[in-house]
Amino acid sequence: MYIELIIYFLILFTIVLSGLAKVRLLTYPFKILLSIILFTLISELTARFLAIKIHNSNPPYHILCIIQFAGFALIFRNLITHPFARKITSYSIPVFTLIALLNIIFLQNFFSFPSNAIMFSDIIFIIFSLVLFVQMLFESKELPLYKKSIFWFNTSVLVYSIVMPVCFGVLNYMMKHAYNSEILADFIEYFTFLFYITLGYSIIIDKRQKQQQQSDGQLEV
Repeated sequence: MYIELIIYFLILFTIVLSGLAKVRLLTYPFKILLSIILFTLISELTARFLAIKIHNSNPPYHILCIIQFAGFALIFRNLITHPFARKITSYSIPVFTLIALLNIIFLQNFFSFPSNAIMFSDIIFIIFSLVLFVQMLFESKELPLYKKSIFWFNTSVLVYSIVMPVCFGVLNYMMKHAYNSEILADFIEYFTFLFYITLGYSIIIDKRQKQQQQSDGQLEV
C-alpha cells in the first residue's frame, strides 16, 4: 500500500517537474493539463494528511473532482474546433459544478467519496473524447497520430473514462458481497498510474512538436 502510494506521488511529481522545465514550449491546452496534474498532486497530499489527522481523506476529492472537470473541459474546448461542440464544453463547466455541489448537499456529503460526480464526469469525458477523435480523423495526416500530443491525451482520457466506472462498479459489488477484491483494487491502482504516465507523455510530445515547429520556422527564415 505504502509502496504504491510512493510510486503514485513520484509519478505525479515527475510529470510536474518535467512539465515545468521549459514550460513556455507547451501549448495552452497542455499548460492547463500540467496545472491539473499539479493540483491533483497537492490534493492527494492533502488527502493523505487528512487521513492521518481526521481518519477521512475524502474532502479534497470533492474539490479535485470539480477542478479536474473544469480543466479537462477547457482543454477539450481548446482542442475541438466545431463551434457548437465548443459551446457545449463551456456550458458543461457551470452545469457540472452545480451538480457536484448538489451531490455534496443531498447525496454524498463532504466526508463521503464523490463517486456520483466522478461517474457523471466520466460519461461527459467519453462524449468529448469521441467528438475529438472524429475531428482528428478528418484532419491532415501529415503527422502520424501516434506522434501527436492530442492523440495520447485523448486516448488516455477516453480509455480511463470507460474502464474506471466499470471497475468501480464491479469493485463495489464485490465489497458488498464480501468477495476478495484485492486483485481488482490493484488493477485500478496501476491503471491510474498508467493514465497519468500517458498524460505525462502527451506533455512531452507537445513540447517536442513545439520545438520542431520553431526549428522549422527558423529554417524557413
